[in-house]
Amino acid sequence: MAEAAATAPRAQPSLRPGLIDLYLIRGVAGPFVAITIGVGLVMMLERALRLIHEMAASGADISYFLPLLVRLVPYYLDLAIPAAFMVALVLLVAKLDDHLELEAMLAAGLSLSRIGVPLGVVGLGVGLFGLVAGGWLEPIGRYEYRAMRVEALNAGRIGRLHPRAFYHPADSLALTFDRRGPGGRIGGIFVWQRLPDGRSLALTGTSGRIGFAPEGRRFGIDLATGRYLAERPNARSGEPDLVAFDAMAFRESLRQEDSSWRRGWDQNELTLTELATAARTGSAIPRRALDAEYYSRIARAASIPLIPFLVLPLAFATKRGRRGLGILVGGAALAAFHHGMNFARQLALSGAAEPKAAIIGMAALSAAIILLIFVSGRHLPSHSPIATALKPLGEALARLRGQGRARGGVRGRTLASYLAWRLATWTLAAAAAIVALLQMVDMFERGEEFVARSMGLADIAHYAWLRLPLLLLQALPIAALAGAMIVFVTLGRSREMVAIRAAGISQYRVLMMALPVPLLLAAASWLLAETAVPRSQAAFAAWWQPTAPAGAAEAPQRPRWFRIGGEIVRAGAASDGGRRLADVEIFRRDRDGLLTERLSARSAEAGAGGWVLRDVERLRFDGGRALGGRAATLAWATSLAPADVTAFFASTPQLSAAAARRSLDLAAPASQAPALFETQIFRSAAGPVAPLVMLLLALPLAFAPPRTGVAWPALLYAGGGGLLYLVADGILTVAAQVGALPPLAGAWAAPALFGLGAITVLVYSER
Repeated sequence: MAEAAATAPRAQPSLRPGLIDLYLIRGVAGPFVAITIGVGLVMMLERALRLIHEMAASGADISYFLPLLVRLVPYYLDLAIPAAFMVALVLLVAKLDDHLELEAMLAAGLSLSRIGVPLGVVGLGVGLFGLVAGGWLEPIGRYEYRAMRVEALNAGRIGRLHPRAFYHPADSLALTFDRRGPGGRIGGIFVWQRLPDGRSLALTGTSGRIGFAPEGRRFGIDLATGRYLAERPNARSGEPDLVAFDAMAFRESLRQEDSSWRRGWDQNELTLTELATAARTGSAIPRRALDAEYYSRIARAASIPLIPFLVLPLAFATKRGRRGLGILVGGAALAAFHHGMNFARQLALSGAAEPKAAIIGMAALSAAIILLIFVSGRHLPSHSPIATALKPLGEALARLRGQGRARGGVRGRTLASYLAWRLATWTLAAAAAIVALLQMVDMFERGEEFVARSMGLADIAHYAWLRLPLLLLQALPIAALAGAMIVFVTLGRSREMVAIRAAGISQYRVLMMALPVPLLLAAASWLLAETAVPRSQAAFAAWWQPTAPAGAAEAPQRPRWFRIGGEIVRAGAASDGGRRLADVEIFRRDRDGLLTERLSARSAEAGAGGWVLRDVERLRFDGGRALGGRAATLAWATSLAPADVTAFFASTPQLSAAAARRSLDLAAPASQAPALFETQIFRSAAGPVAPLVMLLLALPLAFAPPRTGVAWPALLYAGGGGLLYLVADGILTVAAQVGALPPLAGAWAAPALFGLGAITVLVYSER
């Protein structure tokens, strides 16, 4: 028998997955899909709100909003895949640890390496998915987005012009008018044009009519009484041509520059196969740029299967109550890898290193570090060197949590304080998570710029600090929804809500108990929108522009047109914290809109006594003649403030109500229609209502039947309703800003409709 046993053939290892393998694969696959969708939706929602405001500010056709957003899906999917996979792995380890399944696996002889094998297989599939998304889908979506954006800009400019707004499709043309009358007539027309031969033209008219030829992307203005000024720059003799006319026809194209965007100009728009073909056969794009893009995409996708071998030892080393530390360290490692790849790519583009060697070398170094972490923690994970290294940080976080509970605990006090405390805690936690996600995405998007600007960790931290108020303002409504949903679902599952209802407390009293939290969030939103965000954006613009690389800094800025008081101003650039304007032209008109004076200055500087124009050429028009003169300096009486200049040239996305009122009264630079500023004034009161609407949408989750639990329709109503509210609110706001809706209706329509709808649902749910 012994001999027979010795000669018996050994069982060959099977490649078929076992029950534990399938269990682990299923445990990570489901959360990965759900988290990818959730993270993608959050990122897309933030971009959607930003996109509709950009479209309103640039005059683009708002009907292109959804098609443009669809083109961005591959880009954000490519960003979401690694982060979602890492979080799904952490959640799997947490589940195994909570149910003591991890101890059972280790006791059964399964090593960390054996547990990581099926997860690595899942990582290979996720990596292939990421390669397809980043290698083919994202470049095509990037090109289609750029091409469609130009089309939207042209269509918007051709479709409708608004009084007092400037239409500046190219550096050589600017158009504005004061008012729109019956029958399509407009009044107070101003047109400025620089012709190819160098002449600058200024045309003003009392009234006229605008016509369009959409198929040719052209517009025309038929003017009545007006004045026409033409001159040659730097002319030393002769007066400029000043012509008074009774009628004139002006025709010009409204096409934006680069309106016929063509693929092949940018390596970011080429798929992997197209990059390889272009590198082999030759292209207008430098070979280094093609190789750097090609190998960086492959390296990013190849790094995804290594994520399980980074997360497993970190998650095992940070057991119950400290898993956030593992996620934090893992996220920092992913960010470091992304920044390292950008650094290697920049070295390749600059010629300091060979693209293939630099990128593959950086990827190999990252892989070696990950494998070193895995090998050091594969035996007794809770007592590995990783656990020892993370122990001081984990203990410090535990002490902070303990102090927070000691200071802020409300258990044993009133029911209202208990409910409000839980709601506030979860809302702040959701806000922190969402801000961290948005901050990470923002830094990933700016990664190449950080490297190009030679920024270190201190500069990146300063960047994150300046961007924090805006991201927090964007995150608060979503955090209010997420916090309320989590609290009410947990109250229902733990049967606490049954006890509350048994005590005779109605849902309206529950609403009043929770009301202080959304009111505090509303106050925080108002303070952020009116003070913190505008200041931080102005500070960011003043700090970011000087850090541009030498090549970018030398590129000339595009001139900006704006109204201030009764004057129309063209300025080449702003500097010194908004205290200096370069290449300034000031046009003054009479009540009928006819040109009366033009000032040209090399610069305008703000001092203690007001603004001073330097190296001034002055033209005044009297009796059909242009009277010229020069002066070294000339006082400029204007209400323009340096802070207004900084905010205007920075194109800050958030405009406070006070700044909107100043722009509406032309006491601050204004280049948009009055409807935009009127809408922003109403939005200062309507925007902070969002947390209250989110509470109303989430409240029905607390009253689900205790036996059946919360059903998917209720979750879809609360979560989907909240996201739909944010999108609808943004679209209606933009519709009001472009004049399609009255400002009051556009600002308050979504809060009123969704708020009344949520109250109606509460009334019927009580029955």
